[in-house]
Amino acid sequence: MNFPRFCRQHFAYGRGAARFHAVRRERRSSSLLEQSIFHLRPDWWLIAPVLRAGGIIDGLALFGLLLTWQSANAAGYCYERLVMRPAGTASSQLDKPAVPHPEVEAARSMAPGREDKRKA
Repeated sequence: MNFPRFCRQHFAYGRGAARFHAVRRERRSSSLLEQSIFHLRPDWWLIAPVLRAGGIIDGLALFGLLLTWQSANAAGYCYERLVMRPAGTASSQLDKPAVPHPEVEAARSMAPGREDKRKA
């Protein structure tokens, strides 16, 4: 994986986290603090891995990647919160059908129990 792909992937993860937390908030299932405790402890996700990296160069490289990961994730989260429609609920936005993928649609059409619906 190259660096731009790494950033895009973690930006997308942040967007997904925003949608997850919006649905969680609507359902009142848990608090954001309970779900975010990992991110509030940089000694778990930043300091300990860097110290275990095994050298100053490896440690600095890992430090940079971890900061990039968290920054891209936070940027994706903020972006998604900005673009979510205030008029609709988060769960209704998630229920909207995604752009169909031909392989997924083909697999769904061959799923057990779908044969009767196709023939009817």
